[in-house]
Amino acid sequence: MTMKMTSWLIAIGLAAGCTNAAAETHRFTPTQFYNTWSAAHPPALRIKAGDRVVTKTIDAGGVD
Repeated sequence: MTMKMTSWLIAIGLAAGCTNAAAETHRFTPTQFYNTWSAAHPPALRIKAGDRVVTKTIDAGGVD
């Protein structure tokens, strides 16, 4: 097996190991509201693949 092939297999193994982490459930209650789409707004929540988010939808004014 070549060094390049070995490195590739190790990279796949590490990536596969990352997906075995336990998924989390996030309960998100918004506290800040925007009525524009902008990259300047900070992320409301950071999640990983497989995580679950429990929230409710509201309008940009913060009401139903």
